[in-house]
Amino acid sequence: MVDVCLAALFQLFSHEVAFVWVAALVEALGKAGEADKAVEMVKDMRQRGFVDCAGVYYALACTLCTVGRWSEALLQV
Repeated sequence: MVDVCLAALFQLFSHEVAFVWVAALVEALGKAGEADKAVEMVKDMRQRGFVDCAGVYYALACTLCTVGRWSEALLQV
């Protein structure tokens, strides 16, 4: 499902807009208690070669901190 979401976002929108949506999805996954899915989504984004965006990593770090994964969050920032 994550693959489908990323592919659709980057096909439908410019990369700048898609990154805003990815950051929002990461944040939503964190609030839903799905931090592992958020991490998977960001890793998949990297593997697909999309340019990194600070907003996505900030959202991922916040998500990881929320679930107590502090050391992993520091690696994302």
